[in-house]
Amino acid sequence: MFSQYNQTKISIMKIFAIIILSITQVLFSQEIDWQREYQAVVDGDTLFFAYSGGFSHFKPAFVDIDGDADFDLFVGEYYGNIIFHRNDGTQNTPSWVYVTQSYHSRDFGWAAEPIFVDIDADSDFDMFIGESDGCIYYYRNDGTAYSASWTLISEQYDSIDVDARSSPVFADIDADSDFDMFIGVIDGSINFYRNDGTADSASWTLVSENYDSIDVGIFAKPAFVDIDGDSDFDMFIGENDGNINFYRNDGTADSASWNLVTENYDSITVGSQSAPTFVDIDADSDFDMFIGDAAGNINFYLNIGTQNSPSWTFITENFITIDVGGGSDPAFIDIDADSDFDMFIGEGKGNINFYRNDGTENFPSWTFVTEEYDSIDVGEIPASAFVDIDGDSDFDMFIGENDGNINFYRNDGTADSVSWNLVTENYESIDVGSHASPAFVDIDADSDFDMFIGKGDGNINFYRNDGTADSASWTLVSESYDSINVGSDVKPRFVDIDGDFDFDMFIGEWYGFVNYYRNDGTPDSASWTLVEDNYKSVEFSSAPAFVDIDGDGDFDMFIGQDEGGLSFWRNMGLSGVEEDFSDEDIVCHVEAKPAVFNSSVIIEYYLSTKQRISLGLYDVSGRHVITLVDGEIKSGNNYVRWDGKSSFGKPVATGIYFCVLESNGIRKGVKLIIIK
Repeated sequence: MFSQYNQTKISIMKIFAIIILSITQVLFSQEIDWQREYQAVVDGDTLFFAYSGGFSHFKPAFVDIDGDADFDLFVGEYYGNIIFHRNDGTQNTPSWVYVTQSYHSRDFGWAAEPIFVDIDADSDFDMFIGESDGCIYYYRNDGTAYSASWTLISEQYDSIDVDARSSPVFADIDADSDFDMFIGVIDGSINFYRNDGTADSASWTLVSENYDSIDVGIFAKPAFVDIDGDSDFDMFIGENDGNINFYRNDGTADSASWNLVTENYDSITVGSQSAPTFVDIDADSDFDMFIGDAAGNINFYLNIGTQNSPSWTFITENFITIDVGGGSDPAFIDIDADSDFDMFIGEGKGNINFYRNDGTENFPSWTFVTEEYDSIDVGEIPASAFVDIDGDSDFDMFIGENDGNINFYRNDGTADSVSWNLVTENYESIDVGSHASPAFVDIDADSDFDMFIGKGDGNINFYRNDGTADSASWTLVSESYDSINVGSDVKPRFVDIDGDFDFDMFIGEWYGFVNYYRNDGTPDSASWTLVEDNYKSVEFSSAPAFVDIDGDGDFDMFIGQDEGGLSFWRNMGLSGVEEDFSDEDIVCHVEAKPAVFNSSVIIEYYLSTKQRISLGLYDVSGRHVITLVDGEIKSGNNYVRWDGKSSFGKPVATGIYFCVLESNGIRKGVKLIIIK
């Protein structure tokens, strides 16, 4: 004869089975509606291109292309596209709106470097684009200053070919009222073409292929600006090492005389291939400085000095996009226990970037704290995973790296104030060869975390935890989990994406694909079905991460990319599925807000009439955890807050739970995911 506990357990499991069946029948015939979004708040500013994905070799150009008296922004990048941001703000307070990633729907080969100048004196800006082969595209503006209309005149302007990586810029260097042309070259020199024509009809004379005997090494990228207010152009030249060479013009407006002041202007170094440009972005009558770099950043230095004596304040290295430079691998966790998710992004060179969420659980606001979180550097290609491995209700940190080892940092602090202790650089003496990418999940529903490690060879190691939630004991079950191999440098991630109460698996890999394996088994016995091997493709080396970033109870998706950026896909729910709860068609209804949480949750429930109910929490095995409500409750909308603790005052473990409402023989259930 069954005990009352076993009868209750069987009853609860039947409820779960009914819920799973009803949801599964809908989900397997429906697809999640993903909406890609780009906008984020970073350091208090709205970046309309923040989640644009990875780019490299940025070359910014500012021009008022729509005649509204403020500067718009064009950015050339490595793959030949030009990104266009329109300024819908004002002269002194720009507000950037992302318009397109491929301006003019054109691919300009490789390493596009746009520059705008009115070369035909018709009062609108024409467009020139340097590119990797050393030639220059020329687009004449046959529209107006308010509405550009582009006509391609030549893909090799004036038959110019500087062999590779042309970087053109225009300046009236001899004060004869027409524009002269300078072209930075890959070998570090500058070609000078004097305009012997007129302001409306240029005629080019090659004066020198090595202007003023200047050689900055590799990748010369010149810019001209009167930085000291003496009415002549000074010259700045970006180069491969990431610094900027400053040549002051000690001559006159019509006869330049160059004095090399420094090879490292203002001690600025942006990493590699600095590409400076100057514009008065805040309309305070002095020039501000923007520097593109090879990593795909735009570094913004605000001039807080004067026209004659600049003084630079570094504002941000991510002027329009979140980009850590290369090999971004995101992870989201509430590291300060303030009920919202913070963001950690590993980058290829071994450090971890930390963005604190100063927003809310529904709307993140990222504050960039450091690119070297806790001074951690594991060598190359860090892949971090946060999990409470010792059952002390705070997150510990595991970081896989290029050599195949896993670094284990135990949190000896608290849930809201971490203190990291490096226990070992080679956790459990595990070495998977290369590109270790750990993931932790309770795949067998035994209330402890199991460990999966993606590897460079495309396989996944599976370590079953035969210990407990607070004392792991690892058993290597397989070095090729489920015989899955999707290529190389794989990054497995687990999430219940279809709401059927078991974990599904997503695997990022080197070629940029995300492979989706649906779990058609149960919470304690997974059975994998490959649904799609190109779930969301990106440019090389995808690293997926799932988090409910908007607090609506479903998982949103971020994908880290090889070039260092992030793409963001918001989960809009099931396409074509709507829920309508009204007094006429339900007796009771229950839901959780948020469904994924780590500190507290509000359980909302609706009753059509005053009635006696029981509202309880159960784990995935059917074990009763706590009774939240037991008694006669009024009709209408009701709620109860649960603080994430059991009836014995001890915090429950991270995992999946079910909140079940019972009344007059009717049962309603909702799933909760607790992340500690």
